[in-house]
Amino acid sequence: MNPLVRIAAYEADPASGDWLKTFRTIKFSDEWRDEALALHALSWRGADERLTLPIAQLNSLLRAAAPGVIATGRGAATDANTPWLYATNEVPADLVAALVNTWVATLGPGKPNPDPKRQAELEEAVFKVQASLVGSMPSWSESSVNLTAADLSPGGTALPDRPLYQVVPEVLAAELARRPYRDGDEELHFRVVTRDQGAELVSWPPRPFTKKGRQWYYSCVITLTVQTVPFTSRFRVHVGTGVRRWATGGRFQVPANRGVGAYLAVAPPWSTGHGHTPRLSNNFIDYFERGNRHAWRSRSTVELLPELDIVRTYPSAFELVSDPDRWLDGVDGLTAAVVHSNGLTDHEVKAGVGPTERARLDRWVELGLQPWFRRVTDLERTGHRAKPAIRPKPRWTKVEGDDAATEARRMAAHAEAAREAALARRAALGAALDGAPLEVHLLWQNERTRDKLISVMCDLLDLPELDVETLENWHWGTENLRIRVVARKFDSAEASALSVPKATGIERARLVAEAINGRRRRVRRLFETDLDPVRTAGLVFVELHNREAFTAADSDPKTAIRLGCADAGRLSQFISKRDDDDGELLIRARSSWLDGLRQLGAITTAAHRVDGVPDGTQVAALWMANRRADGVTRRAHRELVVVRLEQRNGHYHLEAWHDEEKQWMPYRRYLVELPKKTAMRSPGRKSLRDQRWVVERQVRSVLYQLRNRPTMLLANSENLRWWWSWISNRELVRDMIGFGDDPPQRLAAWGPDLRLVLIRNAGGRDEVPQWYAPAPDDKSAGFAAGIWRQRDAGSDNRVFASLTDVPASAKTTKRTALKILTGPEWTRSPGKAMWNPRYVEITVAGCLSEGALAVSGRADVAPDNPADWAALAHQFRLIDDYVPLSQPAALHWAALAEEYMLPTVSVS
Repeated sequence: MNPLVRIAAYEADPASGDWLKTFRTIKFSDEWRDEALALHALSWRGADERLTLPIAQLNSLLRAAAPGVIATGRGAATDANTPWLYATNEVPADLVAALVNTWVATLGPGKPNPDPKRQAELEEAVFKVQASLVGSMPSWSESSVNLTAADLSPGGTALPDRPLYQVVPEVLAAELARRPYRDGDEELHFRVVTRDQGAELVSWPPRPFTKKGRQWYYSCVITLTVQTVPFTSRFRVHVGTGVRRWATGGRFQVPANRGVGAYLAVAPPWSTGHGHTPRLSNNFIDYFERGNRHAWRSRSTVELLPELDIVRTYPSAFELVSDPDRWLDGVDGLTAAVVHSNGLTDHEVKAGVGPTERARLDRWVELGLQPWFRRVTDLERTGHRAKPAIRPKPRWTKVEGDDAATEARRMAAHAEAAREAALARRAALGAALDGAPLEVHLLWQNERTRDKLISVMCDLLDLPELDVETLENWHWGTENLRIRVVARKFDSAEASALSVPKATGIERARLVAEAINGRRRRVRRLFETDLDPVRTAGLVFVELHNREAFTAADSDPKTAIRLGCADAGRLSQFISKRDDDDGELLIRARSSWLDGLRQLGAITTAAHRVDGVPDGTQVAALWMANRRADGVTRRAHRELVVVRLEQRNGHYHLEAWHDEEKQWMPYRRYLVELPKKTAMRSPGRKSLRDQRWVVERQVRSVLYQLRNRPTMLLANSENLRWWWSWISNRELVRDMIGFGDDPPQRLAAWGPDLRLVLIRNAGGRDEVPQWYAPAPDDKSAGFAAGIWRQRDAGSDNRVFASLTDVPASAKTTKRTALKILTGPEWTRSPGKAMWNPRYVEITVAGCLSEGALAVSGRADVAPDNPADWAALAHQFRLIDDYVPLSQPAALHWAALAEEYMLPTVSVS
């Protein structure tokens, strides 16, 4: 039991006072913006006032080519009062002018105009803008910036100045890059990469790892981002550590519609006599099926560098993809590396670093950030139980001197535990169906898969074994549960890839819709009749190739198959077609069935073990499901999904809110109807303000339905705050709730027993910190499960950390293993995946605190302990039959509803 948890998060050290740093700065003047924007508008027909300058490319070019430039400020292209460039020394004006002119040439139309007269006018427009920019070149000025300053929100949350989100990570990364990371006789040197959010350090040159007769290359990556924590008066710098793998081994295929990242290590083409932070330039390579060509993504820096640097040879996208090893070794002083990602061939260096190595890197960072930043205090346990009443593991006693008898007892204990679990699942399924029969279809391509799905169903539900030969006439049932199973071979015509002719834009979207709807109709005709989901539950298992088998863009038929099943009133669950052994197939079949039961609403959620939570408390969760216009159906759609979990007659019932019908309905029925629900919606364009109004109206409607019972309302801040801005850190006030422009109200006004709990779980933006549990000797580190708070937290602390155990599948990972440096313990470690339990931040934004009760005049009610509600949210991450979830179960199930949100043209 580790007593402490250490997080890789840092805050300004008050003992050092304000960190004032002097920069040479320059601003993006109004003249520049107006002239450049007018030119850029020529590339966009029907451009309106929302058009903004693509300044990110210019910023990247300046950091790569102008020595001394540390950072570029956010919002500089729209606000002439915001510093644009931050430099350690003044950059010569003619150098800035050359870089700006190179960028300006990209703002006009990308293709020559067929009308010579019009083309001449465009070229003249470019020339005028370039002349105007040079003529209005602002001068450098000296600015003193407080890198630790922040205002406070009404709720007491730190509000850093907007530029600090980019400037602070860039400055800290540059400071860290000045000194190597040493371990024994080895050392790593780092280069700085600017990200959309913060900065990162990438060890360079890459390290080789030899396996299978060849070398695989990788680097250490350290990310730095500025973050805020609700009700915390100092902002934080989160530090993340990991590995980045590089593609090697000859030509590879770039995934269509996804692209790959590519980094260039190049010295600036000019020298100003001042130091230059070693950097990597981040670019992207895209593959276009139409024309079978590779190209640098629009606005990649590498497109402009050759025009400024005529000494070195820069690779084309095709050259880099064709021979990545050559460029990784370096060509004429230039090194390029392609990021290995999912979709490429397998890499023998596996992802992740272990806790011991993270602790060592974190100590190096801690020393590098002193004296300006100090580590945030460690976390301690709240004293709550780490787990709910989940299913206990089988137990048995040994028979001394009789191994056979001991083994018999072990097998009997496992058999009894399996039977009890199966009976619990069967009871949960009966409660979820509420008397409706269940019709199961197996669309199989491999008889082994069919047989294993049947066998797993019997095991999971404690049913008698079936005779496969008479399967089509097979029924099973009791008073509360009736199941019919139908199996048929899934023909290649329905299982094959969709054929979508090559096209772009609106025409491509139309062709994708036609292909989906054609397959959708064929799948629907596979069933004898359509089911009424109110009267009968339907579940279809579909054996299909993995996504990797459908390499052409938009060719994966899963969406069409799922829609066809939904049109027939049935849920669907896919299982991959593979040639693996029986053990692997058993695991996959079991996983498919468990997810199928989840879709049916048959859940065996363990009862919580938190004393301070009232009996009968229901849990509701809000999730904004989102489909983009470039997604699987080529239509954009957003839908607020609301689920409710409550206990009835000893079972948890899972329901979802249907906003049009204004009623709660079983989760399974909601999923089946969701494709029709989204098809009814017009894809008409709405302003952000209008979209927010719709979402907030739905939230208010749901709160009205929940008002009469104790309720914990869950929302994922990262997912929902764009649409319900009140739950963003800068808006939050304890025990209040707000909508739109209306003044915030007491939370109790929306329900006397309502609690609002917010979740953050990283989401790719480093909003929650990485962590480890230090060992007493400080030479190694491990993990620790439970609910945690900061050791110096006050009595009204509302922010907690939820940590879980490592799952059984990852327990073989050696926590002291090292990947980054080849020290004495480094043997095969780079080839091992390092699994780290996810850190989940839980904020109890609203509860029945002493202050809230006093304002409501409820002196007879005992106040809440906020930690009780954080513990409840934490325990809902632990569900029977599943590894620990990344967020509480109700939120997890709400998010999974997105699988059925497939906006497309409805089919009659």
